[in-house]
Amino acid sequence: MRARLLVLAAASLATLQVASAADMPVKAPIYKAPAAAVYNWNGFYAGVNGGYGWGANDADFTGEPANGAGNDFVSRIFTGAVNFSPNTGTQSIDANGAIGGAQLGYNWQFAPTWVAGFEADIQASGVKGDATTTSPSVSLRLDSEQKLKWFGTLRGRLGYLVNPNLLVYATGGLAYGETEGSATVTSATGFIAVGATTTITCAAGPVCLSGQDSKTAAGWTAGGGAEWAVTRNISVKGEYLHIDLGNESVLMTAQAPSTGNGTITATFHNSFDIVRAGLNWKF
Repeated sequence: MRARLLVLAAASLATLQVASAADMPVKAPIYKAPAAAVYNWNGFYAGVNGGYGWGANDADFTGEPANGAGNDFVSRIFTGAVNFSPNTGTQSIDANGAIGGAQLGYNWQFAPTWVAGFEADIQASGVKGDATTTSPSVSLRLDSEQKLKWFGTLRGRLGYLVNPNLLVYATGGLAYGETEGSATVTSATGFIAVGATTTITCAAGPVCLSGQDSKTAAGWTAGGGAEWAVTRNISVKGEYLHIDLGNESVLMTAQAPSTGNGTITATFHNSFDIVRAGLNWKF
């Protein structure tokens, strides 16, 4: 009898322990987010861009060798003084306008925080500007215009990863493009310059001397920017570049009904700055 009571007591105690355990709250498992994948910059990419360009360039105007009528025209326009000796007058042209185009490149992530590569781009450009100078002594007016019609670059890039998705970089290399310069001298009342070697006779009203030239040239570019990887394949960037395409010379000659064999040479300095934003797709 006593043994039977001990068995019943043990069974009752086990039942109570099981019930008590069932009533205890169950602790939820701790959620651990998967580790974010480290962005890999290796590979080819292509994209589009748009932005703004500007330039504050000098245009230099020179006459002929000593005793030429072109020298006197330059001196009269810029200083008002008679001078048949070689001299130079300078205009400052502020050019600006929109740009847009496309780019193609390759990145090589050669260390955890360093990226090297190359990029080529081609751009349409609306960058242009003009300037006017009026003689303080006679009725001569000089108008000039400068345009950056299109350009492209082929550059190396070297960047540092601030974090796995943010690249800051320096860039530089070859620049090429087409520029256009033009200049015109007009006279409201007519003007005559007679030098020992050449002469110029301006008719009243129409164009007296004029010249225009378009030139495709190569030069250099340098700048920098930052690029942010938005997804595994898409990145956005902001960039600044300075572009120098050298000088361009335009010969200004007499235009009918004006006459004469005197000339003026206009030299345009083609240097521009651009800022642009871009969108890239990594292959």
